[in-house]
Amino acid sequence: MRGEIRRHMMVVGVCALCALLAMTVFPPRARVPQVEAQSTTPPMISNIKISNIGATSTIIRWTTNVNSDSVTNFSIGKNLGTSKDPNPSVMDHETILTDLEPATIYFFRVSSADSAGNRSFSATYQFTTPGTEKIIGLDEVVSEEQKLITEKAVEIVDKLTDEKALAIVQGKLQSVGEDVLSPPRILGDPRLDIGTETVTVHWITDKDSNSVVEFASEGEYGGGAYARTEGDAGEYVREHNVVLYGLKPQTVYHYRLTSRPQVGPEVQTDDKTFTTKSILPEIFGVRLQKIEENSATIVWSTQVPAGGLVEYTNMSTKEKKSIGDPSLQVSHTVRLTDLKFRTLYSAVIKARTEGGDEISSQPVTFVTTKDDAPPIIANVTNESTLYPGADLKVQTIVSWDTDESSLCQFFYGQGLTITDENKLSFPEETGFSLKHTQVITEFTPSTVYKFWVECHDPNDNVGTSEDFVLFTPEKEKSIIDVILENFQGTFGWVKNIGK
Repeated sequence: MRGEIRRHMMVVGVCALCALLAMTVFPPRARVPQVEAQSTTPPMISNIKISNIGATSTIIRWTTNVNSDSVTNFSIGKNLGTSKDPNPSVMDHETILTDLEPATIYFFRVSSADSAGNRSFSATYQFTTPGTEKIIGLDEVVSEEQKLITEKAVEIVDKLTDEKALAIVQGKLQSVGEDVLSPPRILGDPRLDIGTETVTVHWITDKDSNSVVEFASEGEYGGGAYARTEGDAGEYVREHNVVLYGLKPQTVYHYRLTSRPQVGPEVQTDDKTFTTKSILPEIFGVRLQKIEENSATIVWSTQVPAGGLVEYTNMSTKEKKSIGDPSLQVSHTVRLTDLKFRTLYSAVIKARTEGGDEISSQPVTFVTTKDDAPPIIANVTNESTLYPGADLKVQTIVSWDTDESSLCQFFYGQGLTITDENKLSFPEETGFSLKHTQVITEFTPSTVYKFWVECHDPNDNVGTSEDFVLFTPEKEKSIIDVILENFQGTFGWVKNIGK
């Protein structure tokens, strides 16, 4: 009768006992120290596989993205002191571990170094060598670790002879097994601390489990394939923190979380995404280009393209206004308008990246005063077009900008030397403006002209541009003209034809 009870209890309690042994015989292990990044990029390790697991040997395989050596550190304990000799430089790696103990859990990690000595390490993994004793149904247990625990459980159950002891163990293992053999649950959404080149992923599970994050950039991701993995597969915790290194700024990444307990199935999230931050701009070269009675012009630069905004405050009334340009550029000019004469203002410059990251400058103060500075003339361009016909005509369009509303007049002359006798001009503009255009139809083809502009602001401060030179287009030659020129170069008498 006692033997039947024992067999019955073995069947009912073996799985639950497996779970208990997993937590008592094999306690959680300490985190494997993270390997500091080298000054240059080490090989990328992927596709780590364990195969041909025997009682005394097994094979470890992995791949790298560049030729590198093959090193496997393995041991029964967490201190990985045993190392296989490096194999020749390859991208497909294989090491054979021999002289192993049967029915034993081994820990291992692999590493590879390229020809420059840059070495990378994998996370810590484990496998279990099978025992030599044959247990019916043991082959149906998929996990090698679970096989070992089952062997230990059978051994312990065989030693129990007291019926009451068996009943106590059965009840305890049944309650523990119901909890342990269920997968962990991830509580809430993961929390991300996003930087430009790193992201820290935080999540919580309802039971102790390991921490693994698979991730890949948008360009690398291919329907569930993740290029890189970070985390510690050998540490079992409830609060998980994994840092993803080597990311690119302003880049979309896909990622997936996995948490596996020491015993039981794992939990895995669906694919998620995040975008790293862009590089923050630096504001430098801030200066007040011009201060006027009711306006002021501020210029500055940024080391990366960014939008520009100026927030300015009337220090007497505390009224705040803002004006800017959202277009991404590195050189910025903003004109503040509707200011009050002889008033103190404070201005703060803000630079914003395409991703929305923003930085502010220190305040800049100024007092509006009478404008005695002439307009600044800039961005002068010209374009000429030749209109064919019986009477050839040239149309030239000249445009330019001023930093304040101005009236401008266009001056020009034929040739490179202009005097009062050959200086010509067009009438002055009729309205104040920041952008100016002059259309000229008096120019002749194939002719050199010099021109300049004079502008004055409402306070009659006059500014004059530098001198500019343009050459109007010439008439395109017909095929007959080209042939005649060629003959004329060879036979001088050709030029007399038609005379």
